[in-house]
Amino acid sequence: MTYQIQNYVNEKELDRVAWYVYKFSMSVGCFKENPTQANFDRLMLTLDQVEERLDVDPSQIREIAIEYMKNPSKELRIRLNEATKELIKQILRKHIMGVG
Repeated sequence: MTYQIQNYVNEKELDRVAWYVYKFSMSVGCFKENPTQANFDRLMLTLDQVEERLDVDPSQIREIAIEYMKNPSKELRIRLNEATKELIKQILRKHIMGVG
């Protein structure tokens, strides 16, 4: 499916979305590299913020992170990467492309 980017993207909205994509990606990366309780808690807090402030659904990442905390396997790492990519796409579709 092909989407057309809105003719005009508000710079303030673009900055806000970029910040949350960056913050969320860093939280996921830190958690994957070092799945401690502190990194897990930080990731959950960031997911709550992304869900509330950007109106997207990070539930798949939450579920995988809970599993990964118990068993940081390569398979779960791959699933976490894919879910992260999908959430970023969801954010971009909704806030930059104006769909979703």
